[in-house]
Amino acid sequence: MNHFVVALSFSVRLYVSFSLKDKRRMRQKLTMGLRNKFNLSIKETGNHDLLNYITFTAAYVAMDATEGEEFVERFRRVVEEIALGEGELARYDWDMINYSQE
Repeated sequence: MNHFVVALSFSVRLYVSFSLKDKRRMRQKLTMGLRNKFNLSIKETGNHDLLNYITFTAAYVAMDATEGEEFVERFRRVVEEIALGEGELARYDWDMINYSQE
């Protein structure tokens, strides 16, 4: 049985973030919104020292490559929708790993 693990790393630049509270609010908005929309694992993984950038890593399991590629596009659109007006997608990288289990 084959399945695919999609690993994503992305950064969001916040337009207005003057405190850790502002950054935390956007981090929670993004993580909760993405967890509610997709069944995935997500964690803040970088730019801890910057108030106006948040970097995340996420992982998703797809049953085939087509589903994985469609997920990558949907995920990007949803990140942009959630951040709309408050930030922008500054970096978006992904990789898909074919994992076979016999």
